[in-house]
Amino acid sequence: MNRTAISDLARALRALGEHGDELNQATATPDALAQLRSDLVRVRGLLEAVAEPAPSTTCAEHPRGPVEPGTDGDCLLCSVRRARATRAESEDVPRDAVVGVIQQLGHEAAVRMYGGRAVAAAAAGGRRTRYLNPGVQPEAADV
Repeated sequence: MNRTAISDLARALRALGEHGDELNQATATPDALAQLRSDLVRVRGLLEAVAEPAPSTTCAEHPRGPVEPGTDGDCLLCSVRRARATRAESEDVPRDAVVGVIQQLGHEAAVRMYGGRAVAAAAAGGRRTRYLNPGVQPEAADV
């Protein structure tokens, strides 16, 4: 049961009660009946929302999506999308910049800064000899 929608349902039911108190032959105009009809549709939708399971995440886009482990209900789907966007940005970094960070700060720092894919791409991108052995000159085939 989704208890978060109960207060909305209670408000909508009170509004329906007001329609019942005010409805008589003189006030039953087409506009008043149209308003009553829309309020009934709203109450029905809220009643179905209350009957559904409670949202598992705090995400408006994926309320019943998977929860990211170690969080207070953050959406795993949105977290993965954000991580992919960040990774895509880091993959646009020139390989020379990644190799420079590896040589200056080390492999772990480069992975934290650019991500594992960018570091692996820099290592495999024709500069493997220099990456693995900074003092060794690359052969013609490596350049």
